[in-house]
Amino acid sequence: MPSVHYLLDLATHSAGLPREIGEVPANTIPFTWPTEQQRWSFLAGYKLPWAPGTVAAYSNVGFDLLADALAEVGGKDYPELLRERITGPLAMTDTGVRPTKEQCDRLITGSGIGGPGPCADTDATAGSGGLYSTGNDMARWLRHNLADSDPAGWPRLALAHAVYRQRQAMFAAIGFDEAGMMDGLALGWVVMAAHGHTPLIMQKSGGGGGFMSYIAFVPSRDVGLFVAVNRVDFTMFFGLSTAANELLASLAPR
Repeated sequence: MPSVHYLLDLATHSAGLPREIGEVPANTIPFTWPTEQQRWSFLAGYKLPWAPGTVAAYSNVGFDLLADALAEVGGKDYPELLRERITGPLAMTDTGVRPTKEQCDRLITGSGIGGPGPCADTDATAGSGGLYSTGNDMARWLRHNLADSDPAGWPRLALAHAVYRQRQAMFAAIGFDEAGMMDGLALGWVVMAAHGHTPLIMQKSGGGGGFMSYIAFVPSRDVGLFVAVNRVDFTMFFGLSTAANELLASLAPR
């Protein structure tokens, strides 16, 4: 069984793993590489460049390995666990890695780096970014993360939102500041600390397959937002995420 300590390292990008296991092979469908076998073969020969828990470095392969570990412990494949534990209970019916034809027909086409890509099974990278979704489902996800009316859900959200890695306690932090300065890492969430009149913001940016996305919320103000664009443009995305953070910060406390 995987060590809980090492699972936390994976969930906070601090396990000493690279962003990817190498260059994506030419003509690969987005989010279908590497496969589980490929990443575990890579891991067998990989030497950690630093001790886990000492440096935070954004790692997609780390989150895919985390998904593999959860599947092993849960006794089911990761997409099934995701549906059973999260997307099913939250009625996120358009979120998953195995889209139906009807869902593929509704897929927006991405452009720019990594796109466009065909609608395909993205089970291989379900843990790191292979999920399909919609704005409606992301709104449901935000409402879940902001829910404070159900005491039964408080322990789960407290564990997910707690800051486990503070930037100032790490030797280095690599690959986190695209949408604002990272001050800490929760379970998958990038945490921007409160300062002045700006509240604490929890956020996560994403990109690939010709898309860029941003999801963020302010627990103290009960507000959140999700935005996705079907173009890869980093200058544009910096302006977009900055405006999103400023909008969140400007909304009155509840």
